[in-house]
Amino acid sequence: MSDKLLAWIFLIISSILEIGWMISVKYTQGFTKIIPMICFTLFGLGATFFLSKSLKEIPMGVAYDSWMSLAVVGALIIDMLYLKKPYNIFKIICMALIVIGIVGLKVASNDEDKKDAQAVIESNEIKTGQIQTFNHSEQPR
Repeated sequence: MSDKLLAWIFLIISSILEIGWMISVKYTQGFTKIIPMICFTLFGLGATFFLSKSLKEIPMGVAYDSWMSLAVVGALIIDMLYLKKPYNIFKIICMALIVIGIVGLKVASNDEDKKDAQAVIESNEIKTGQIQTFNHSEQPR
């Protein structure tokens, strides 16, 4: 498994833990309930830990946008399915647009990584003298 894929898995785990953190905040009832407060702490620490692990491979802006967006969409889904909050087609379309934005950021991030990797390869070739230059009137050896 590549480091980049593992970073995205860490980011998804972090987003799920962030959803747990948001739910536990709701049930602390103003930080008067001990079990939800413990969950709040554990989910928050876990979310932060996995987010920090993902930042080793994913640019900070992309990671934060994706992390928050996944957590917001997840929280809205929990609201609709489990907490029976009202929803409509407009809300669902907006959630879909958020997900499309996350996919777009990931695709754009992959393109940047390819360019960065090519730049590193070229830089290493120049440093090690592997690139041969020749006069256009001469044939390469």
